[in-house]
Amino acid sequence: KEKIDKMLKKCEEILREEEQKSKEFKGKNENIIREETEKYYINQKHDKMFKEILHNKKEMKEFIKEFIWHDFNEELELQNGEYITKLGSGKLVDILYRVKGQDIYFLIEHQTKIDYNMPFRMLEYSVEISRRAMKNMNKCHEEYKYPLIIPIVIYTGNRRWSVSTKYSDEVVKVLKNHIKGIDIEYKVIDINELEIDELLRINTNLTKAMALEKCKNPKELFECFNEIIK
Repeated sequence: KEKIDKMLKKCEEILREEEQKSKEFKGKNENIIREETEKYYINQKHDKMFKEILHNKKEMKEFIKEFIWHDFNEELELQNGEYITKLGSGKLVDILYRVKGQDIYFLIEHQTKIDYNMPFRMLEYSVEISRRAMKNMNKCHEEYKYPLIIPIVIYTGNRRWSVSTKYSDEVVKVLKNHIKGIDIEYKVIDINELEIDELLRINTNLTKAMALEKCKNPKELFECFNEIIK
């Protein structure tokens, strides 16, 4: 009986310990979930802010001149970024502009996280945008040229962008050096490669937002706000 009582007591202790560990683990998980949820909503708000800024043609034009095409001075037309793939699924690109009167398109994706599928995404988007642009055109003559798609990623995450900007870098390696396949290259504007002072010097709403994203503590944020409101 004494041995049985000891075993029961030990079992109770073990169960009590396991119950306590379970509660602690659940509490930690709830904190993690809460933190991840907060980060998600913050990223959603930041993404919305950047998209609203880039929907402004003047801001977009200044962005292109500063980061992509330095002597750019064309009129832009905001396009519907939604299209339907051949498989019937709907897709929506973040921002799509067309140069007025020309078959030149600027495709912009805002990223707060690294996406290792970006080379393929940009290839897919570019093909579908080209398909839509070509739909009502006469492509059966010798002088026809396909639309020019300029894909751009604005990245505002904490780590440096580490994904290749060329689709061909990610194809099967055994073929890479022997056969040239399809390719596309996109431009990345990574805030980790830019200094706060540099972004504030450019003095657009977009670069001010990017500067604020770079601030790592309240002191930097306060100083950055002071510079912006000067």
